[in-house]
Amino acid sequence: MKKYMYIIKKNKYCLILALFILSFYLGRGVCALAKNTGKNTNSTVIVIDPGHGGSDPGKISTSGVMEKDVNLSIAMALKQLFENRGFTVVMTRTTDCDLAPDNSKHPKTDDLTKRTALMSKSNVAVSISIHQNSFEDNSSCGPQVFYYEASDAGKELASSVLGALNTSLCVAKPRSIKPNKEYFILKKSTSPTVIVECGFLSNPAETLLLTDKNYQDDLAHAIYIGVTDYLAQSPSGHLQ
Repeated sequence: MKKYMYIIKKNKYCLILALFILSFYLGRGVCALAKNTGKNTNSTVIVIDPGHGGSDPGKISTSGVMEKDVNLSIAMALKQLFENRGFTVVMTRTTDCDLAPDNSKHPKTDDLTKRTALMSKSNVAVSISIHQNSFEDNSSCGPQVFYYEASDAGKELASSVLGALNTSLCVAKPRSIKPNKEYFILKKSTSPTVIVECGFLSNPAETLLLTDKNYQDDLAHAIYIGVTDYLAQSPSGHLQ
């Protein structure tokens, strides 16, 4: 009888230990689920605009590299970074296309109008338009960021993004942010919007960098840091 009581008692302790271990791992699972759920509840909306596309190649380097292709590659890398953090990302395009109707009489204007409409929805926190630069002096290099001159928020966003680019890429001769009152997207968008000129396709050495996947990832990461730093300081508290 004592033997059976010992076995029952021993099994009781084993059962308690098993329940303790099970509850521990279930608890960890619930915490992990809560963390993942938290990651995906960020309602902040970011619009990413890969400039040009379709029949509009943008700038073309002397080696034949088209701006529209570089823009899209960087924009897609940037999209992934924001989505990994749980942001809601709206892309103006994800393929080699423009947004103008096939029968458009003013394709460039119609394309820009549709892009700007996406940037002007009421829930959009910021809009980032990705471009590449070009200049007659082929020694010109480095990133540059434009903002609408009448937008204080746009100026702050531009400063944060360019600062992150200059720091992350160790730019030897950093440029200053550039106010602009003519660019359609900057003028018509109602969200804080910047045009990020990532580099110069007129510079052969920088063109090689701009077509390198690792450098494109570095550019995307720097832009991401600049945007999230801006949102963290935003009075509207967009960053969650």
